[in-house]
Amino acid sequence: MARTYKDSHETLKPALDPAAAKAIAKKLVEAKNPVLHAGGGILLAQASEELAALAEFLDLPVSRTLAGQGCLSDQHPLMVGQTGFWGLEFTHSLTTNATWILGLAPASARPTAPAGIRASPSIPIRPPSCRSTSTPTRLAATTLWRSAPSATEDRPGQILEEVKKICPKGKSNPELRAQIAKAKAAFKESNAAISSDGRFPMTPQRILKDVKEVIPEDAIIFTDVGWNKNGVAQEFDITVPGTIHHSSGLATMASALPPSWAASWPAPDKIVPDPSPATAASASTPPAWLLPWRRVSPAPGWS
Repeated sequence: MARTYKDSHETLKPALDPAAAKAIAKKLVEAKNPVLHAGGGILLAQASEELAALAEFLDLPVSRTLAGQGCLSDQHPLMVGQTGFWGLEFTHSLTTNATWILGLAPASARPTAPAGIRASPSIPIRPPSCRSTSTPTRLAATTLWRSAPSATEDRPGQILEEVKKICPKGKSNPELRAQIAKAKAAFKESNAAISSDGRFPMTPQRILKDVKEVIPEDAIIFTDVGWNKNGVAQEFDITVPGTIHHSSGLATMASALPPSWAASWPAPDKIVPDPSPATAASASTPPAWLLPWRRVSPAPGWS
């Protein structure tokens, strides 16, 4: 997200106003139950390491939007997963009970916005209508979270720098980490039987399990509509930033085919799962992902 202006040889990176960074840091440190909510902008800004550093310094839970999958590894001990319509109850229990949510480049009006949030009066964000709660949580949001360049180095993050001034030793919350680990393990266990089911047509959960076992972590994945993206967002752990790309869901049926084909050209050394073996073959890339069409699948929306 760096920007170079005409007739200028200096590349500038968008940054928060220093006063805003200080205010956000103060809120994060003082809030009783703060939550970081990350969106796809973290990936666009290549700020995954900065997000991890902030979360780990204060031991803060991190929820995400659909587009934000991969901004922090789904296996990270502080990542609690997707929120909103396709989110899990444990994730919603954290966002609903949060006293303050810092939105890092999310679109809060989407169906994947955290449960129970409302915009801070000073920040022009439309509150989501997909979920509600009797105790709205305060939400601060930044359209881009990226460190500003200085004369000597690219700092690791304005917010974290300000946090360290207020709370130099950081915070530790082993109980939270244990709760997150327990919830993740319980969810995987709840899907264990259907993920190993030998019925035909194959269950979507079984397909995701089998695919996960054979493709590398840096495979580039594009999803289609319905369960093609929602199931992946819930059950398919993404560990490398920028390797998963979800469609918006608006008139995007079969949308995964063109970008997966195009992505195989500049990255010939990467596996690019493709919904069409014929397309993959014509592009001289090995077909890695065969998705059943609606007529052979028991899951609504699986296409």
